[in-house]
Amino acid sequence: MLTFAICIWITAVAIVDAWYLRRLRLLPRPLSIANAIQVAELSRVPASSCLHATSPGKVDEPSEWIRCVSNSLQKFYGKSLYEEMSVAGPENVHSNEQYVVVSHGTQVDPIYNYANKAGLICFGYTEEEFVQSPSRKSAPEGVLSEDRNLLVQHVLNHGWTIIPQSIRQNKDGERFLVQRILFFNVYDDDGNRTGQAATFDRYKVEMLPVDKAKTNEK
Repeated sequence: MLTFAICIWITAVAIVDAWYLRRLRLLPRPLSIANAIQVAELSRVPASSCLHATSPGKVDEPSEWIRCVSNSLQKFYGKSLYEEMSVAGPENVHSNEQYVVVSHGTQVDPIYNYANKAGLICFGYTEEEFVQSPSRKSAPEGVLSEDRNLLVQHVLNHGWTIIPQSIRQNKDGERFLVQRILFFNVYDDDGNRTGQAATFDRYKVEMLPVDKAKTNEK
């Protein structure tokens, strides 16, 4: 009887923990059985040793990288990057000024390896500066940086997530509020994990006054 009661208690705690994490938006939306199988299979794949993933600097072929990003989003989200942005193909993603697309590699301290035009505008970098920058610099130091690190690890483990809103900063340290970020792992055609990517609507970004930014950090 005691053993049965303990099992019930452990189950109840697990349910409450899962509910609480979803309230915090740290767990992705429930997946279909087919998508869940895809996520499980992809999670077992070892990290790629390709140039995109392990070497600082921009990707060699942006169009090919964007294709991998789009296909990866399709696996998790059910919509490709092209559908999410309502564009025709990689060239339209690269030159787009509305939807930010950025990505980093698989280093221990990940380095950005790609940003489209909207991404460079939003974060205030040149392409050369951006692809030499650790992606952790996108979040202000302190609590916001710790939260970002937790999200990076969460996506490594679960494949993807939707972040309802988050505070980021540009090269000059100016903070801005981002709405609805799609954040997900990127895989190549062989199923090797080659990094992580994020996309959001730059036109919905809100620049934050210094006092408001600090209030949101607490």
